Amino acid sequence: MKVLISGIAGYIGAAVREALESAGHQVAAFDAAAIADADAVIWTAVSADPEVDEAAIAAALDAMSGSGKAFVFTSGAWVHGDTHGHVLDESAHLHPPPIVGWRAETERQVLETPGIRAIVIRPGIVYGHGGGLPAMLVDAARRQGVIRMPGDGRNRWSVVHLDDLADLYVRAVERAPTGSVVLGVHRTEKLREIADAASEAGGGGRVEPWPIEEARRSLGDVADALALDQRLASRRALDLLGWRPYHIDLLTDLRVGSYRHGDAAP
Repeated sequence: MKVLISGIAGYIGAAVREALESAGHQVAAFDAAAIADADAVIWTAVSADPEVDEAAIAAALDAMSGSGKAFVFTSGAWVHGDTHGHVLDESAHLHPPPIVGWRAETERQVLETPGIRAIVIRPGIVYGHGGGLPAMLVDAARRQGVIRMPGDGRNRWSVVHLDDLADLYVRAVERAPTGSVVLGVHRTEKLREIADAASEAGGGGRVEPWPIEEARRSLGDVADALALDQRLASRRALDLLGWRPYHIDLLTDLRVGSYRHGDAAP
């Protein structure tokens, strides 16, 4: 297959490119003019402005409508909102916090575009190779000497290793039927335990709760997303696509893996 990737140089996009090429596919950066010669588009790009993202995705979908080609949209596990202690899968009703409300609406637009093989992937919090959100915690410990957790740290994050996630994209673009919505999560970890491990990786430092109202003043809507308590299961990815994540778990990666070498970066 010839696959175009938006955000091909990004954290997720670069890993997906490598996985696709290892599987024998031709890969190129997304260009609307190249859609006619491609078999599939994987959308991983994200900007600081949801309106820009929505417009770009809408244009791509319009160009692909009726082509029968695959379009894989990267949403995110945050669209499920707080799971209130329950384990939810892809079939659960969505309760997105404001920061990702646009993603839930874009999912609908993707799935309703006629004549394409529409696929949605909802990654959890991605880690691995010293990057992602965990890298920001490590950097806070290293540079500021403190990691502040929105809330009290008892909430859980559903996480996934970057390489396992990239494998899921390959499986999805190769074989997922139209209308597929799959979660890309592997484990669930408590934020306090993640922060403690990130503090170790950053050379030590305090880990302290951050009252959510105060966190909002500094982080805006991101604070509420980071404070979500999510327990999620990738049942469709496992059953439909045979996905079997196996890479190093987040806490171990923080303590003795890629985040310990002083090169972690957001």
